[in-house]
Amino acid sequence: MNTNTATFISPLQGLRLLIVDDEEEITKALGRHFKRKGIFCVAAGSGEEAVKHLQNTSRPFDLLITDILMPAMDGLALARWVHGHYPEMPVLFMSAFGNKEIATREMRPGMDDYIAKPFVPDDLLQKITTVLQ
Repeated sequence: MNTNTATFISPLQGLRLLIVDDEEEITKALGRHFKRKGIFCVAAGSGEEAVKHLQNTSRPFDLLITDILMPAMDGLALARWVHGHYPEMPVLFMSAFGNKEIATREMRPGMDDYIAKPFVPDDLLQKITTVLQ
């Protein structure tokens, strides 16, 4: 009798994500979901807080996921900052207000993408997989 069992390891396991949204319940829910998948997440409630995380980390993030509409430094300004300081880091924009056209102006072909809110966390995981390929 064969007692070996195959263990599925997600191709996203071990990723480092920075999730930025001024709605704390969104970053908390995504953080819990990703943690169960073996993905390391840091949450920021603003663009300014995200910049501090980026500047103070010893190991770079694999992906920035940011809401577009936030007070002060919005997701577009944050993406411009990331593009200038971390040109290899892809950005995944998210928004509940149909801002794909706005985000598209800041997106780098083959590097960045967009997902509309609301979304199912597994749809976001699929989008992350696509962006990181």
